[in-house]
Amino acid sequence: MKLSIQISLIVLANLFFISSSANAYTPDAINKYNQAIDFSKKGMHKEAILALEEAVKVDPNLTDAYFNMAVIYEHLKLNDAALEVYKKIVNINKKDYESIYKVALLYYKKKQPAKALAYLFLMPKDVKEFSKCKSLYKDILGLLDKQAKPTNESKIVDISNKNEKNKVYKGFEGPTGITQDSLGNVYVASYLTDTIIKINKNGERTVFMEGQPINGPISITIDKQDNIYVANYISSDIVKISQDGQSKIVLQDVQKPYFVYVNKNRNLLYVSEQRDNTVIRLNLSKLE
Repeated sequence: MKLSIQISLIVLANLFFISSSANAYTPDAINKYNQAIDFSKKGMHKEAILALEEAVKVDPNLTDAYFNMAVIYEHLKLNDAALEVYKKIVNINKKDYESIYKVALLYYKKKQPAKALAYLFLMPKDVKEFSKCKSLYKDILGLLDKQAKPTNESKIVDISNKNEKNKVYKGFEGPTGITQDSLGNVYVASYLTDTIIKINKNGERTVFMEGQPINGPISITIDKQDNIYVANYISSDIVKISQDGQSKIVLQDVQKPYFVYVNKNRNLLYVSEQRDNTVIRLNLSKLE
């Protein structure tokens, strides 16, 4: 978050920046913003926050003021207050990727990994901020693992042979969705690499699909013809992939699809939308 104005940089822990967007803001809001800069230089952080609050009252779209307010809260170890401000920025601008990362990071620090992931998945992979997400993503998964309640059966096993050892497949990068076809082949979606990996009954792996139209696969399912449906969280669409590798987008503008499920008996596809808190039901025969 950056702002180009006539005074100077705030020097609080080198966390405030400049940009060329000031001409989009009202003069009164910029004046209040500049007052906040002066207060912060003097270590008067509470006064700086008050000045920034006045700035956004004048111009609610001055997200630079919100961002600097959140940074001050973080500096003062008031992470809950900082989190709420960063979330407000994201509500104003869904493409403020630095704030999206900050929200995910603060939820992780609050030991709320599910909420952290929900924001982390809003980050496109072609923006510079995404490089920081890979490490955070692994940390979040580690926290989820620690929070998981222990069970007697921690891995999937075939109960038809109780003497058979559990099989663990390693080496995935951000595995999310998983499904199985009628022949027993397993398909695993890897969120970080935009791939669908196929594992046959002998444990041999092949890349079933990689890259477009796969874009942030978070959930996959399969129909009775063994067509695979992929929920792309990043591109907000549902992709159908046939067994011969042919793919097409069957549903667009889904508001952050999070889970897909096929009722094979009724030939229905269900899609949950995380952003709108809704579930879509589709007749697969009408998607042909």
